[in-house]
Amino acid sequence: MTGLLTRLLQPLLALLLAMIGLCVAAPALADAVNVATTASYADLQAAIASTQDPTRLSELQELEAAVIAADDRAQVSNGTSHNVGVFARYKKEPADSPARFYVLGPNHQTDDDYDLVALLVPPQVSLSWGEAGLVAAEQQPRLLRILDGEPLELFDPESTLAEGPTAYGLSLPVFTLSSTLDQVAEVPSISQGELDLAAETAPLD
Repeated sequence: MTGLLTRLLQPLLALLLAMIGLCVAAPALADAVNVATTASYADLQAAIASTQDPTRLSELQELEAAVIAADDRAQVSNGTSHNVGVFARYKKEPADSPARFYVLGPNHQTDDDYDLVALLVPPQVSLSWGEAGLVAAEQQPRLLRILDGEPLELFDPESTLAEGPTAYGLSLPVFTLSSTLDQVAEVPSISQGELDLAAETAPLD
């Protein structure tokens, strides 16, 4: 009798465990981002198709590999010794709503419940990546566009002098760097020194 009862209960137990597994996985699956369907991925594909520069093509393909492997929203990990500025919107806000400006402190990572749009590059801040990627500092603030799914890590370049201009080292090449972006309503005119004194406001992971 016991053996019969065990055989009857085993399928029910297996079904119950499967249902529990689905309930646990459902929120994560619902929150996953299909990067290949996003507008930023389409822009990346267009850039890959149009570039004639082999070095730039290699950079764009590196970006493509990074975002297509992503299973979550873009995140910025701040491994620098500075505060950095990011623009993001909460995942449930309309896609056409302007991104808000947040301050992200050293050794912190942005919350993956937010869609990252851009990184603020303050005046007199340069960018570097890979073996030779470099964007010189300028007098005006700029916006580094962050692609959907992009896992961007920032660090202090080894060559940066403590008394010299600030530089952000990037784990991935720059996609675009501009003074404006459609999703950013206003670019704050803030120096790196002022940013370092600001209170952290970014939602953290």
